[in-house]
Amino acid sequence: MNRRHFTLATIAFIAVLLLLALYTNIVAGGAKKKSPDDGMAALEQAVIMNGLSMFSENPLREDEEEAGEGQIIYDESFDDTIASLGPEEKDGGSDTQVDSPAHAARTVLAELKEKDSRWHLTNYRIAKGDNLWTIAKRYGVDHRLIIRANEIETPAMLAPGNVIMVPNRNGVSHTVKPGETIKSISGTYRVTPRSIQEQNKSMVLKTNTTIFIPDARKPERLAAKAAVAVSKPAAGLGIALAWPVRGGITSGFGNRLDPFTRRPQFHCGVDIYVPIDTPVMCAAAGSVIFSGWKDGYGNMVVVSHPGGYITVYAHNKQNTVAAGAEVKQGQQVALSGMTGAVTGPHVHFELRKYLTPLNPLRFIR
Repeated sequence: MNRRHFTLATIAFIAVLLLLALYTNIVAGGAKKKSPDDGMAALEQAVIMNGLSMFSENPLREDEEEAGEGQIIYDESFDDTIASLGPEEKDGGSDTQVDSPAHAARTVLAELKEKDSRWHLTNYRIAKGDNLWTIAKRYGVDHRLIIRANEIETPAMLAPGNVIMVPNRNGVSHTVKPGETIKSISGTYRVTPRSIQEQNKSMVLKTNTTIFIPDARKPERLAAKAAVAVSKPAAGLGIALAWPVRGGITSGFGNRLDPFTRRPQFHCGVDIYVPIDTPVMCAAAGSVIFSGWKDGYGNMVVVSHPGGYITVYAHNKQNTVAAGAEVKQGQQVALSGMTGAVTGPHVHFELRKYLTPLNPLRFIR
């Protein structure tokens, strides 16, 4: 009898273990694995949230091609580093000298060069007011290439003063004329001889051959660009917005005196007066990437829209949506209030292309 009870107990114990194992497998199998795209999206959102500020010292227009602030670091020391140093060697010289490119940067560059030999790395020192997307736009590349090449994991890696490597194809194709040398060509285009040698894998140039000069510009291109900029038509609007609330605009987009410091600053949104507890509606369909408190903004909701646009709804008494929610145009996202840095009740409303502030009134239909 005892033996029978022991056998039944053993069978029951084994059955429980099997059920637990099956349950564990089901849960593990049902859990969604994070893809590289998920990690990239999370980093992009972190960079955006880190860079948000109601005021900007040097805002960019959406159609502006260059910020003109940062510093391209491209001298003989940089070229020698690429050409001669191994992965374990480092240069301890001036702050414009950098170590040999990281493995990630070399890998990215090798992949790109298989498709187009003009790809190269340009070292860039981040300036105040720069962000990931303005730098990418300046060089005509996807911002994700910069992330991959520099193994960017946190917004702190994009702080002003840091040096990053930007993969790009900026430069000039040049047909070698009789009597020209690498040194004379480098002087014409104001680049280093080493950069021409490394890009074209040659120490001697043959007449009538075409070479590529990285980071060079033809003088006539600069003049033509300035002429085009004068007559350039306005860019097509990429998003249509609805009013988040109905009320009077108490502070517009652009330069104004800060109500607290009384110093001139650029206001990155518009302030719309409404009584406290007014429902705040989403200006366009999208995904909520932030719902919480941010200094200055108070209670704030940030919604991401297709095409890299985001809208910001701030100073709320209460946020009524959570991060991760999908929202429709006209759907309530908050109740208005006067939290954060305010002098009275209103909704602070912003539109940005990534981090570049845009005048939302131009996009309201």
